[in-house]
Amino acid sequence: MKDSFTPEDDNNNNFNNYQQDDDGYNQQQQQIDNNVNEEEGSSFNSKNSQSLLLENNNYGNYENEKTKKSLFRKVFIFLDYPIATWFIILNELCERFAFYGFKTILALYLKDFLRIDEDVATGIVHAFVFLAYFTPLVGGFLADAIFGKYWTILMLSVVYCIGQTVISVTAIPGVTGSVEHPHWWGAALGLVLVAIGTGGIKSSVSTMGGDQFDPEKPNTPELLSSFFSLFYFSINIGSTVSSFTTPIIRSAVGYWVAFLIPAVLLFVATFIFGIGKCFYRHVKPTGLKNNPVFGFLYVVYCAIRGTIRKRSGMGPREETSALTFDRLPNSGNNNDNYQATTITTTNNDNNNENANNNNTIVLTNESGDSNNNNNSGSEEEDEEFVIDYSKEGPRFVDNAVYWNNTFTQSDLYDIKCILRVCVMLLPIVIFWSLFDQHSSRFVFQAENMDRRIIYLGPSANNTNNDTVIVTDNFNFVNFPSVFLLPVSSLLNNDKQSFLNNLVSSNTFNNNNTNSTDRYLELGADQVTAINPILVILLVIVFDRIIYPAIPILFKIKLTLLRRIGAGMVITSLSFVCAAILEVFVTQYPKEIHVAWQLPQYIFLSVGEILVSVSGIEFAYSQAPMKMKSLMQAYYLLMVSMGNIIVVIVALLPLPKWEWRQVVEFSFFAFLMLLGLGLHLIMSMRYQYRKQLKK
Repeated sequence: MKDSFTPEDDNNNNFNNYQQDDDGYNQQQQQIDNNVNEEEGSSFNSKNSQSLLLENNNYGNYENEKTKKSLFRKVFIFLDYPIATWFIILNELCERFAFYGFKTILALYLKDFLRIDEDVATGIVHAFVFLAYFTPLVGGFLADAIFGKYWTILMLSVVYCIGQTVISVTAIPGVTGSVEHPHWWGAALGLVLVAIGTGGIKSSVSTMGGDQFDPEKPNTPELLSSFFSLFYFSINIGSTVSSFTTPIIRSAVGYWVAFLIPAVLLFVATFIFGIGKCFYRHVKPTGLKNNPVFGFLYVVYCAIRGTIRKRSGMGPREETSALTFDRLPNSGNNNDNYQATTITTTNNDNNNENANNNNTIVLTNESGDSNNNNNSGSEEEDEEFVIDYSKEGPRFVDNAVYWNNTFTQSDLYDIKCILRVCVMLLPIVIFWSLFDQHSSRFVFQAENMDRRIIYLGPSANNTNNDTVIVTDNFNFVNFPSVFLLPVSSLLNNDKQSFLNNLVSSNTFNNNNTNSTDRYLELGADQVTAINPILVILLVIVFDRIIYPAIPILFKIKLTLLRRIGAGMVITSLSFVCAAILEVFVTQYPKEIHVAWQLPQYIFLSVGEILVSVSGIEFAYSQAPMKMKSLMQAYYLLMVSMGNIIVVIVALLPLPKWEWRQVVEFSFFAFLMLLGLGLHLIMSMRYQYRKQLKK
């Protein structure tokens, strides 16, 4: 007997009653629910309507704010960049200013300061460019396999700074040799160090910038696209400004100061990059064992050994060689996980032959069931994908399993894609042999032309007998006269009038010039700034207007390979223009205005957009994910090989005659057309990399 009542006792009694009569409890609970519904039913609709209306209004306001925020972020998308990316962009801006400022005046420095022959100077310039674009292979390997991107960039940037400093110091008159005959060792040492430094960091800076974005965020692809556009823009801004300012410093002060300013900016770039260490997202190096370069070379080695073994009538080294793999690389969707089932080869010759000819992969889901479904009309259902690897070349790669049976079909397919891209990019070597001559042969051509752009007026003497300039009679170059008068004379078949109008007598509106007149004259190396300026302006035009319009107007699918082919044609036209212009420059030195170089620069810049930009995109899109850095380094290797062609042609022991440069320009135009023919033949046989998608 309990003396008192507690809530706990009551709860226990009720619990026992409920246990004894579950049906009664359910009936009581149902009655309570019905009563509640009857009491609240009358007011529920009105309250619910008010709540829904309030929620809709709030949701509409939220959507409007979200839209405004979205539009703001699209315009100022760079505000969403990680802080670390700004260190990288500023570093690239200063580094590109230093490199292009140095490269712009290099040809004239070798020719005028070091007294080196023009052909030898051309060879040295292009040998330097070759080394600068060959070392990205070494720098990329060090960054990916051993030191990581940050330390690789920092260490090689120090080497870069030392090289710039050596060139600047040894360019001081009298430091090496006499003032009249300076020695070449300073330039040689500095060029090697600069090439190692700039090439070593080239393949790592842009990829490190991409590493700073979180791949898990949904807006990362948009941010990456914007970042690389801004990164490319900073490169062209740096090159444009330096191409104008460095020659001015060279003329006003001297070569050593013109080299010193890029060196100082390079120290600033290295400092900016170094202090951002605590903000960077660091990707650990893979180590030598897992480096994709070694993996690629090993598969190719096994393919060659396996091919020899197969043709010798021998079977695989192991009893069986099961070509299976667990999962194909997905396209970014985490749900796209597939397994593949393949045939199994044995050491029987007939079976091996059939296996290699029927390597058909049917993608299945993770449980091993085929994704084929009778309800094919549903958009949410998986599709079945079949990849016939026997039709994918180069087929000798399949023989790698004769030497090592651990390779998967995915591994072999990646190697095939890499080899196809490597072969497909070979004709681009010829393009780079033409393009990089705008910093050598085009400069020497401009040096023999009339480069006056502004008439400053007649000179006058002041009381101190110093020459001053009367600035109240400025007169810009008469560009219509430069182009239209010779063309109109040519159309009228008046050859004598054409020649008279082609020379500089009609360059300025005032023809009564004399020896005391003063002009603002461009440096021959400043003219090269036309290229980055045109690229900055035309990239947007091609990307937003021309590329979308061509499929609509001409009903042609403008693939990357077709863009590259069109760019090769246009680039050859650039050298046709250069050869024709060189004929008149040779006959009338210092009388043909430098504005006539504009057509060849326009063709060259358009060719760069079509070939270079499309080539980079082609190499990136066709490479497997784990080998994209390798393909970018290989693409830079094509640049270096193109410069080797120029070195060989420039240093050929040919006799000195006045029409040699005309023949050389014509030769390169013809060589580009040969490269175009090779490109077209390979394009017709090229198989684009299959993109697996759900």
